[in-house]
Amino acid sequence: MLFSALFSPNWTVYANAGAATSGRMLLQTVTGGQRSLRAEPGFTAGGGAGVDLLPRAGFRINYAYAKHNLEFRDDNGTGSSALDLDDIGSMNRNTVSLEGVTYMFPHEMPVTPYATLGVLGTWWSLNQDGTAIVTAGGETQFTWGALASLGLQFRLNRSWAMRTEWSGGGLGNPFTGKRSFRATSGVSIDEPTRVDFNDYRFVVAYSFGKKATPMP
Repeated sequence: MLFSALFSPNWTVYANAGAATSGRMLLQTVTGGQRSLRAEPGFTAGGGAGVDLLPRAGFRINYAYAKHNLEFRDDNGTGSSALDLDDIGSMNRNTVSLEGVTYMFPHEMPVTPYATLGVLGTWWSLNQDGTAIVTAGGETQFTWGALASLGLQFRLNRSWAMRTEWSGGGLGNPFTGKRSFRATSGVSIDEPTRVDFNDYRFVVAYSFGKKATPMP
């Protein structure tokens, strides 16, 4: 039954866009105290395909692109902005994920919440503006991670649906490791091995050959 579902009209393709946030990359000490390297909120866009193997379960393959501008922020705990430094570069995040999907109600219902859990791989690329951050370990870094998503699906008809979705998790930090991006304007005293991310998306989905589910 599950195997035959792969070759039946249960496939969905979708595109999405929204906002992306990311956690602290590193903490360094400089003249005047400490400051942290952070990613400003940015945008994300992508798409993917999924298959519903059961009325309330399936899986999907997703691609997401996100871009963040990088900044240093004063981390002395005094409320000062003396060590702030803007426009030091930007970072691109290209992510491919494989996720299991579960629906609260059958996926063909007019409205249903859903959740996903999966693994991902991310290619980071750095565009430096000056020498505060450099691509010492290579222009592209690859890291693994895990993610979860929560969303709400609104089915417009048998073929079209809209979704609102939050997706978040942890990724390997491209600013730590034997080969990594480097911050050269101070002495790094903390380089987390993982970086949190949160994406907030609006999704448009098209399903092939869905059959209407009778209302109770």
